[in-house]
Amino acid sequence: MRLSLPDGIPAIYYHGINAFVHLTAIALMIVLAIVFLIKRNDVVRYTRRMRQADAGFMVGYSATKFLFLCAVCFPDFYDIFTEITYVTATAGIMMMIAIIEHYLIKKSRNVFTIISIGVLVVQSAGVIGIFPRLIARMFTNAAVPVMIALIIIMYFLLVFTTAGKIRRNALLDIVAIALIGIGTLLDGEDFVIGAGNIYVSNMNALDLYYAISPGLVIGGIILFASMSSIDDAIVDFYTNDHVCIVHKGKIEGKFFVCGTCKAFYCIKYKEAIQQIDKCCWNCKTPFDRATLAEVSKATPEETLTEIFSPGKVKAVGAGKEGEKAIK
Repeated sequence: MRLSLPDGIPAIYYHGINAFVHLTAIALMIVLAIVFLIKRNDVVRYTRRMRQADAGFMVGYSATKFLFLCAVCFPDFYDIFTEITYVTATAGIMMMIAIIEHYLIKKSRNVFTIISIGVLVVQSAGVIGIFPRLIARMFTNAAVPVMIALIIIMYFLLVFTTAGKIRRNALLDIVAIALIGIGTLLDGEDFVIGAGNIYVSNMNALDLYYAISPGLVIGGIILFASMSSIDDAIVDFYTNDHVCIVHKGKIEGKFFVCGTCKAFYCIKYKEAIQQIDKCCWNCKTPFDRATLAEVSKATPEETLTEIFSPGKVKAVGAGKEGEKAIK
């Protein structure tokens, strides 16, 4: 068990330009977490929960980087600081896994979340001395990469099984996590000491090398911030089985969702009903009830109608504008 800063770490590490970039990454994560936690009336349930999960990840990861900074600045307490960083990092990752499983990958039945909680318990026990720290650290070194891999695998499942905004956001999440993961890997002890040996006579080059890691993290954070919102109707379609309310069979191709009761229709049956009854079979709301003005004043959950086709997702308001988009 290491009790102090490892031998071989150059003095320029977390000093100079690279220290500024590290601190910028920490500050950016904190600011973004606050932005994610600010309540907005224009986002729906799924987007709100995903923003909260991203905020939790940002808080956990920023705490991890700050505590590691403390470990470098106070080498006599290196061991305890690094142990706590494992806990904060795992807590942030666990929040993302929990939200993804709850809303998107429901067939896993929260198994990944339970595993993450187990990892967190072992880490916490190691920090307070209930569990041997050396074993807890070895367990963490094996478990955390697996947890990150699980997140990436879950997002890849979304890439191959969804369309439109969910697919786009899943791809962006994969790239963002990859950037943060690579940045974290480059900030590991082996890479830090190895670079110190390579650039032993060139402190300026070494300083710039150490700035690459937080720079990649900042890139990942910016990608997280660029995510667009996803309507609950889209998430619901891809995470639950739905049948057409008319023929009671599987929906294929384009479909229509009632803006009032969220009933699902195959597009051809919706158009046929519109010619006869002109209203939703489930809630009896006229299909042309909402005008464009009414849609713009209502919340997305109340009036948003989603029109899907393979590889393409289009959101329109219920009513005449929706009918044009269908045709």
